[in-house]
Amino acid sequence: MRIFLCIAAMKNWKVKTTDIKSAFLQGKEIKRDIYLIPLIESESNGKLWKLKHGLYGLKDGARQFYLSVKEELEKLQFTQCELDPAMFFVTVKGNLCGLLCCHVDDFLHAGNDYFEMLMCKLRSRFSAGKIEETNFRYIGFQIIQEDGQIILDHSDYMNNLQTVHIDPERALEKTENLTPGEQTSFRKLIGQLNWAVQGSRPDMAFELISLSTKLQCATVSDLIRAIKQINRLKDVDSVLNFPKLQCDKSELKLVLYTDASLGNLNNGLGSTAAHILWLVDSNHNSCPISWHSAKIKRVVRSTLAAEMLSLQEGLESCVYYRSILTNLLGIDPSDIDIIAYVDNKSVIEGIASTKLVDDKRLRIDIAAIQESVQKHEVKHIKWIKGDDQLANCMTKRGANGFTLLKVLHQGLLYFP
Repeated sequence: MRIFLCIAAMKNWKVKTTDIKSAFLQGKEIKRDIYLIPLIESESNGKLWKLKHGLYGLKDGARQFYLSVKEELEKLQFTQCELDPAMFFVTVKGNLCGLLCCHVDDFLHAGNDYFEMLMCKLRSRFSAGKIEETNFRYIGFQIIQEDGQIILDHSDYMNNLQTVHIDPERALEKTENLTPGEQTSFRKLIGQLNWAVQGSRPDMAFELISLSTKLQCATVSDLIRAIKQINRLKDVDSVLNFPKLQCDKSELKLVLYTDASLGNLNNGLGSTAAHILWLVDSNHNSCPISWHSAKIKRVVRSTLAAEMLSLQEGLESCVYYRSILTNLLGIDPSDIDIIAYVDNKSVIEGIASTKLVDDKRLRIDIAAIQESVQKHEVKHIKWIKGDDQLANCMTKRGANGFTLLKVLHQGLLYFP
């Protein structure tokens, strides 16, 4: 969805949402026999009903609807995105005319007049419910379009988060394991935090990872910390800003920040890696494209290894999203430069040096990054001070996340 909003803002298109009524009943016909016992009110005189289309509750109900939508869109000359099967777009003579994102029976779409004409034809095939624009709710987010920018507001979700009460006497038993009821509450809090982090609060990513490692052995202390993090989500507006970017392809860059922390999970055995990615123009207008923070999949023996693996994963994310952007915009991958920032000088030296590191597994990862630089898939990998590392708060507890939130709120990224 973030790439969709980024392009819609860039093209100055009006973003709209369309809800399909009784969507599954408008899907493709089912090719197997499914019989239903009719409702008493139907007065069917003991007869069974044979189901022709999908219903909510069937395992393939959503898929049958998706296939029918895909079929109709292809008839209207929509093209499916090569790397995102839920996104479709229309081009005329190589120019992008509009985008459509599917989330089950909710469509998010934007485009020019020709695209709107195609959307009218699509609605004639699928009976549509409400059609909204300018200010509307979509899958839990409030989308607001004003003054040449698009705001993705997640604040209502945060304000409605439900926490749990813990008795003061129980709170003193910090090292005690949680009861089954408390364990259920703990999992619920983790689920709420996860949706917040994925949607609009990357600054809380490390707390989510740290608490998630406790799911099987959580204590009262962990439950108290989870409650505090849910309350923290309500202290700051959870907003993403998608400003209008310069449309000139030579002005666009993918700017990546990556960071890692060694041995700060699972009593020193696990390490954390994180990256965050923006699409930025020459005026520093920036749209957040992606972020990710997670426990590094293998045990690493050095800070260099942790930082290098984090950088490698971030660069892979850059290449992936650049492929989607170039597929949609009809431009060459070389038109969008990738610039990465790390706060570990050893990483820069390791990439530039011909000297091999002792860790033989790490040699493979370094070689992959070096190859990307040599082939000009990545334009620059630069060092920055730790205070300027925007991904810092995503890998360690206590790091200041307000600078990151400021960039997300304002839609301006002044990178070195």
